[in-house]
Amino acid sequence: MTESIGIIGNRNSKIVYEKYTVDQALEGIGYGPFHRKLCLLSGSSIGNTSLQLCFILTTISKLKDELNYTSKSSIIFNQTLSTLFLGQILGGLLWSNVGKRYGRSKAFFYSSLITSISLLISSFISSYTWLLITRFFAGIGLASIISDYQMFLEFTLVSKIQISHFHFVTYWIITGIILSSYLSWILVPLLGMKITSIIYTIPSFIITYLKYKWKHESPRYLVKEHKIFSAADELYVMAEENNTAVPNGSLIPNIDEENDTYSSTIKLCFKQPKQQKHTTYILINLFGIVITLITGVMHISLLKSTTTNEEHKSVTHMIMNENFTFINLLWSIINLLSIPIVLILYNKCEKFQRHIVLITLYIISGICYMVMAITSQFYVVCILSIPILFTVELGFAIIFQHMIDCFIPMTKSSGFSLMILAISMYSLALINVESLIIDSFVSFKLCLIITSLIESVIAIGDIYGFNDIIERKNGNENLALGDLENGSLINQENITLYEEVDDEGKGGEIKEEEIKINNEVLIEN
Repeated sequence: MTESIGIIGNRNSKIVYEKYTVDQALEGIGYGPFHRKLCLLSGSSIGNTSLQLCFILTTISKLKDELNYTSKSSIIFNQTLSTLFLGQILGGLLWSNVGKRYGRSKAFFYSSLITSISLLISSFISSYTWLLITRFFAGIGLASIISDYQMFLEFTLVSKIQISHFHFVTYWIITGIILSSYLSWILVPLLGMKITSIIYTIPSFIITYLKYKWKHESPRYLVKEHKIFSAADELYVMAEENNTAVPNGSLIPNIDEENDTYSSTIKLCFKQPKQQKHTTYILINLFGIVITLITGVMHISLLKSTTTNEEHKSVTHMIMNENFTFINLLWSIINLLSIPIVLILYNKCEKFQRHIVLITLYIISGICYMVMAITSQFYVVCILSIPILFTVELGFAIIFQHMIDCFIPMTKSSGFSLMILAISMYSLALINVESLIIDSFVSFKLCLIITSLIESVIAIGDIYGFNDIIERKNGNENLALGDLENGSLINQENITLYEEVDDEGKGGEIKEEEIKINNEVLIEN
């Protein structure tokens, strides 16, 4: 212990401190095999969350048949997803608090354990009441996506959080959706819902076991709890696995204020005026993305009962009865296409251009929903679903990019938590509102029209309401990954101001030198 706290004289560190903080140690340790293992574990857990959510969303019509639920109302859609998203909201708050109070590793493991057990129990349930209870606990467990992301960031220097972290999360979410789409399409018709549900719990239990074997705790948490020796040991293990070194000296129980993720809360996202504007922009546009998704999924679930085309009724029933196969396949293809599109949007497009892309997606999606309200032709709905799914996929990516680019380093973890909680709350509210509209007016066309109008309003609001945060300054538009490491847009602006002041100072010095040279020339003459 004492050797590890003095941090080992036999390691050749180029950085020398008499005393050093956790963040200085992380900077010296760098990125290596330790981080790749953590990346694989937390990433696969994020992928498992999206896999389970996609499976639950896309098998509701089949679940209704399995339970012999004969009601024509949308209540089964309403209640099963409402309990799921309610559990996610409470779970997000629960795991954030558990992580702060008892350590990130506890939240990391127990959230996954609850997910696995609740999903396994729900596979054997034949009672609708018990199904709702297990869905609620599954929602609590599936909020683990927040603790997975936080655990991933705990071993990363906060100022180094950049767009690569966004690509990491997006990759695993997309992988989970694609796997869920194809597995449910193949397995449900062959094996039925019960066996397929059991098979879906296997990756969840494997990830839970791997998390149990993961014995590492966040050094920041250990320092917060004044467990300096344990924190130093964690840093030493990281350095050994990465074949690097920590600074020479002694670890001190201090965390830089700008890197103190344990003091970071969702409230911080609303603290600074500029940050508050970015947060408002994100929340408004997330609402547009969620209403686009929920309306689309509910429309697909009710398509077989609302279609008027007798020629395609049997085809529609066959497809929809299994688990929305066509939307699964479309979403899989769109997810594959969205990976290069997302990379192009970030690398080739400036911030205001991504803003214009988002507005365009809202307008196109709004038009598609308006056309859907007019016709119920199956193949028309298939074609119109493509831009709608692109709006969901690329819209979320653009909003996530905006958060990574513009939030100050300390709030990027809280910003992700805010986004997940907002998505869950919006989904909970919209599912109930749209179900009420469907059951009251016995028509889904009103929901389609309302969604179309809301998307148009959000597009107009983005055009006129947020131009001040979607800037066209060259200094901020073409930031490289290294530039993003400097922090938020606010910090970038401050740097620009300081550079301008320095330039003015240098300009003054140059002018003084020119005057001196001219005077010397005159004297010589």
